[in-house]
Amino acid sequence: CSDIVRYAFACETATDYVLIFEACDVDLWDALTGAWSRGKASSMERRAWSLQLCRAVSHCHRLRVLHRDVNPWNVLLVLEGSDSSSARLGDFGLAVQMDSPELRGWETPGAAPLDDSAIGSLYSAPELGDAYGFPADVFSLGMTLLAIWGSADLGEEELITLVEGAKQAACSASSSSSHVGSLGKGLPWGLHPVLADALAHQAAARPSAATLRDRVEVASRTTLQQVKALFKTHCHQQLTPVVLGTVLDSLGSPKESNEEMVALAFRMLGSSGRMDVDSFLKWVFQEGSSVPA
Repeated sequence: CSDIVRYAFACETATDYVLIFEACDVDLWDALTGAWSRGKASSMERRAWSLQLCRAVSHCHRLRVLHRDVNPWNVLLVLEGSDSSSARLGDFGLAVQMDSPELRGWETPGAAPLDDSAIGSLYSAPELGDAYGFPADVFSLGMTLLAIWGSADLGEEELITLVEGAKQAACSASSSSSHVGSLGKGLPWGLHPVLADALAHQAAARPSAATLRDRVEVASRTTLQQVKALFKTHCHQQLTPVVLGTVLDSLGSPKESNEEMVALAFRMLGSSGRMDVDSFLKWVFQEGSSVPA
């Protein structure tokens, strides 16, 4: 998988066993918080990173490998030319091969060792350290995507506050929609409900890594022109849940994602049955989700 840091070779010294991997340029956190001299990433670059990370985690899970430590410091970027880069998932020091659907708590005799730093990380799932499985990686992936898109409009301290709020909401079983919804206009179409799902308190409520990958891919390729053209086809001045659902279906977005988007849109606009199309488009493309026209 090209979205995972490539292994080169290994050697053994008198005291250590050394693993050599491909050279990367910077970790994701430094790129997000301005420590990288290239400045802020473009929306196109953020979309690429998001999809690459989803593919990496999905690939691991297909091989029944649980990473257990997905976060912006364990994602490395490789510079490709002067204005683009690609993301690689790295640091598999805590990774385990899953022989059963879930792992036992870390203090249980025979359980897979787990660092205190991983358990206490803002990016770790609430259940990590108890009984946990693949959904724990999905949560960490969702938190990392939250950081990728939050950093588009926020400084480092504000970004940390956003991540802390999302983690607190997940741990207290409250909705993460408000934290996801505050990300601003850079978030791609349809990604609000996708991230909210990934950050669900209950592990069983989170999508699989493969489903998350597919939904992020749909969100990344949808354009403003597509959405506006579909609205012109299906409605005039007023928008109903049925019409919105039809538009989303036409975009090729998964059914469960469409239902969530409809519910979220009408709830955020405070409408019980209908809404003005212009108001909806303003929410989506100025305060919600968009890709460049």
